[in-house]
Amino acid sequence: MRNHHVRGAFLSSVFIAFILLQTGEIALGAPPPGTDAQKESVVTAGSPNFVPNAVALQMPSLVLNALDQNSPKKAGFRFRYPSMGSDASYKTFSDDSPGGFSGSDYSFSLSGDADVYDGWLAGVVYGHVDRQARDGNGTSSQTEDHYCTLYLAKQYFGFWNVGGYFLYDSSESRLTGATTLNLDSSTDGYTIYTGVSKAWGKFSASVTTSYVWNNQEVPTDYFQSLTFVWSNGVGYRITERWSAGFNGSFSITALPDGYVNSPIRDSQSWTFGPRLSYKATDRLSLSLSYGITDGPSQFNAQTIRLGVGYQF
Repeated sequence: MRNHHVRGAFLSSVFIAFILLQTGEIALGAPPPGTDAQKESVVTAGSPNFVPNAVALQMPSLVLNALDQNSPKKAGFRFRYPSMGSDASYKTFSDDSPGGFSGSDYSFSLSGDADVYDGWLAGVVYGHVDRQARDGNGTSSQTEDHYCTLYLAKQYFGFWNVGGYFLYDSSESRLTGATTLNLDSSTDGYTIYTGVSKAWGKFSASVTTSYVWNNQEVPTDYFQSLTFVWSNGVGYRITERWSAGFNGSFSITALPDGYVNSPIRDSQSWTFGPRLSYKATDRLSLSLSYGITDGPSQFNAQTIRLGVGYQF
């Protein structure tokens, strides 16, 4: 019976994703061509470098780890099983498509969560991203993002995970050199996610689908984008303290019509790579992961991430 529940949840999520992406043009509308800043932002919104997209790729792992540490026994309002975490990453990326930028970014995040009611986890994440890039025509890009995420999550029946989060991102971005442009923006995003995760002895596996709505304001206008993320993970507990695994995800972003300078309409990318975790004490854990991103178009990136978690 449990296998039927897992299969049903998976098929339902795929069906919903298909319907959302097929109706993306209706939901997003077809605004007329906008300013250069707006057109440039549309390209950015389809990129894994767009901070709300990067957060959407990281949230499933963060939430699954929090649910795994939470063991509610009683219903009612309370503040139990609090935990805190932090991670830092370094990414190099290149985009060989016409007008594409290549460079690197550094990111840092701090998170905390607790069981607040009958197994429902409430958490907050603050993050900072600093990016430097350059294209082949002598234009430099400098971007600094600050974002905050508030999320809820719960696991039912020991395997079915549901939840959602709200994100706000403030971005200061400039193009200098051959092209000078102000690309400052602010984004509020809303995400719902569902999936399944289960452990069998030393083995574990998870599948999560996320549906992300982002509303981005640029200096003269705003637009919306819809992103679907399908995340998967497998793990193996090597010893009582060491574990290893592999994560993979596929994402597709539906962009608005009508932007003549945008080289992409539906932006697709894959991210995959290994991870290693070490439980230093009963409360302190460390993690190291490496990821490769391929797409959209001729974009590719490599990311190394170090994480620290503490369970109070």
